[in-house]
Amino acid sequence: MVPEDELDDSRAFLTGSLPLRLEANEGVAGALLEMQRYGLELDYLMRYSDLVGGVTAGDVLAVTGQLLDPEAYALAIAGPEVPDGVMLAP
Repeated sequence: MVPEDELDDSRAFLTGSLPLRLEANEGVAGALLEMQRYGLELDYLMRYSDLVGGVTAGDVLAVTGQLLDPEAYALAIAGPEVPDGVMLAP
């Protein structure tokens, strides 16, 4: 399940950070490289906000289902040992 508020936050981050990524020549070059690599049209950057805004929770689940293999999942936790009885903030 993809919570709608998390999806909204992700959409806002992606659309809001695009202008910042394009402020330097390196960012512009990176964007052009991605457009070339993935065969995106020249108006991609103009359509970016609409494309990101159109992503649904179903889209996220469909792509993760294709790319992530639950049989190959591994979880690693690092940090100091927590004493018994101590609750960590969620």
